[in-house]
Amino acid sequence: MVCYTNHALDQFLTAMLRKGQRRLVRVGGMSKDASMAQYTLFSLARHAQHLGAARARIFQVHQERESVAADMVRTSG
Repeated sequence: MVCYTNHALDQFLTAMLRKGQRRLVRVGGMSKDASMAQYTLFSLARHAQHLGAARARIFQVHQERESVAADMVRTSG
């Protein structure tokens, strides 16, 4: 959706939220509506970056666990 004003865009997106739509991305700044904060491109990108870091850490821990398990098998046999 492209709107002439930021206010019009916020009104449209707020209506979409009221109807249950949650898959929204608001591109651009200048929103005065606090409910739009979590739907901004910047906020979603920051959240995805944190998720990516968490996934990378989980993968690292999994690899470390596999290495320790392999060492235990080698030393016990």
